[in-house]
Amino acid sequence: MTVAMTVEQHEPPGFSQPAVELREVSRHYGEKQAEVRALDRVSVSFPRGFWTAVMGPSGSGKSTLLHCAAGLERLSEGQVLLGGADITRASDRELTELRRAEIGFVFQSFNLIGSLTAEQNVALPLKLAGHKVARSRRCGIPARPPG
Repeated sequence: MTVAMTVEQHEPPGFSQPAVELREVSRHYGEKQAEVRALDRVSVSFPRGFWTAVMGPSGSGKSTLLHCAAGLERLSEGQVLLGGADITRASDRELTELRRAEIGFVFQSFNLIGSLTAEQNVALPLKLAGHKVARSRRCGIPARPPG
């Protein structure tokens, strides 16, 4: 059975190199008769600096597509380029460092740590990356008044 999904893109003028590119990406789960093809030879690119909506019915592969694009799931076949760099065969450690430093996520379910405040949840990835975040920056207040 084939289920379709739609990728709607709104590209600003002057942007050319893709931020993310998937080439002939497939992701299969299970084996033999129980195999499910969540993605089957999908090719799509997402240029820098614009919004993309990935839409489709439940089970059409939207989450799998985004997880593969961000290196959260391994591909069965194909290639993922992130900022022009091939991440398809990157190690778990390399992918973790890449996600920590270069990729921002907004998950469908918030994935927050319940014992932390919202501010602490936002600051946690920066702390794990070894950055010190000023309180004014954590609160969204400019460090210096504009002007």
